[in-house]
Amino acid sequence: MLRKRSATEYQKEKATLPVLLSASWQRCTGYHLERDSAPSVCVEHDQLRDLRSHNGWSDILKQQFPESGSDFFSKSLVLVIADASGVILDTCGNRKFLNKAEGFFLSPGHIWTEQHYGTNAIGTALAVQQACEVRGSEHWLNRNSGLCCSAYPLFSPEGYLAGILDLSSPADLPFRDAPVIIRRFVQQTEYLWTTKRLNAERYLR
Repeated sequence: MLRKRSATEYQKEKATLPVLLSASWQRCTGYHLERDSAPSVCVEHDQLRDLRSHNGWSDILKQQFPESGSDFFSKSLVLVIADASGVILDTCGNRKFLNKAEGFFLSPGHIWTEQHYGTNAIGTALAVQQACEVRGSEHWLNRNSGLCCSAYPLFSPEGYLAGILDLSSPADLPFRDAPVIIRRFVQQTEYLWTTKRLNAERYLR
């Protein structure tokens, strides 16, 4: 079992974090979530099916992804789509790393909010509604220190937060272009979603 950190060690670690993550760690102390815990919080299969149906924008997003057999997915990467409540709707990527990601509960149905999994790219991006990158031990939960994750929020044509796109890789093999790539996927999806909505409204007129 991992040793529990002292208050002094916590303050030293927190002092090295970027401001956005330091604020997240501070929030996590209020969630009473132990850093050595290993939660597994997920929705039922039927609820996941309903959430996927309700979040049709995710289909537009997946159309932006490279083909499954492309060089992109020869790397240890996984793309994660989550809704506005932090529920993972879908994942795709390198098959070997997908299996490892499932060991972190980074798989469909799990709820990756800060309240459930502490500081993490998906949950923190949801909390602050802006791009977020969390590397290795910057995660609140020690068990997630093996991940390097970048997340970017996606907004509807009406301007509300619809969900999150995350790109995760091993902490010791970080994918440095992750923030650029996921931003491009999200922005293209927002553009296509808005265009589709405008075309539909024009047709109705």
